[in-house]
Amino acid sequence: MRSKTLRSIMLTFLCCLLPGVATAQQDGDRDSQLNDQQLRDGVKKALTRGCDYLKRAQEADGSWSAEGGRLLEFRDGITSLAIMAQINSDVPVDSTEVQRGLDYLRRRPIGGSDGITGVYETSLIIMALCAAEQYDLDLPRIQLLSTALENAQTRTGNNAGLWDYTLNSGGGGDASNGQYAVLALRDAAYAGATVSRKTWERIHERWTTAQNSDGGWGYNDAQPGSRGSMTVAGLSTVAITTRMLQDDSNVGADGRPDCCWTPPPNLAMENGRKWMSEHFSVTTNPS
Repeated sequence: MRSKTLRSIMLTFLCCLLPGVATAQQDGDRDSQLNDQQLRDGVKKALTRGCDYLKRAQEADGSWSAEGGRLLEFRDGITSLAIMAQINSDVPVDSTEVQRGLDYLRRRPIGGSDGITGVYETSLIIMALCAAEQYDLDLPRIQLLSTALENAQTRTGNNAGLWDYTLNSGGGGDASNGQYAVLALRDAAYAGATVSRKTWERIHERWTTAQNSDGGWGYNDAQPGSRGSMTVAGLSTVAITTRMLQDDSNVGADGRPDCCWTPPPNLAMENGRKWMSEHFSVTTNPS
């Protein structure tokens, strides 16, 4: 199940991260004078250029890497981002480039010296497979990856409820890795995978107790100061865990939770939104 949050991430990836993708309008003075339709047309053109770039940049094995073959160790994650960017830009899932990318992810082993070992990468692969919505083919793999991700969750100590960088790191954790894992497990649950209630309880406990007194969230215990990016992560995480920990009144006959159900408000959400309203900026990461 695709989400508005994920769509925003993917559009940002296309428009801002990939080299060669131009913005829809370069002149700031002219930007302010564009009407709504012109802005929409400009965004659509930018997305088309971004997808054209991705099509040209795809490797022979179906994967993507950073320009010039850089960051090969993160190829699984980059490939997942490229797939989601295209799907969320309305490139058909059955298109050649998307299917080649999905086939690459389906071939990747889990764990081992040459397999999937990173929390970011594991999370992104789950999200990419869920975005494709080919569950008859991919649900068993989504379940395997989700179980590996659950098993990697830190369960005791100061970082309980978080994730570190790798599936076997043991004991570490930060809000950034944790947020990716939460988004992936949310998508997996909507796809029909089983995610333990205890996993959601640990996440909820960590994020609600780690919220700062000013309403924001920080990166980890060593860098606890409230940041905009981490506060948005906190808000989305608490919204997700609140939904997942409700009773079965929002669960359909097929066992999937209703993605559009509105959870009741809670104090953590109210305080987090208040912090964002007081610190919001489009030019810097608020702090």
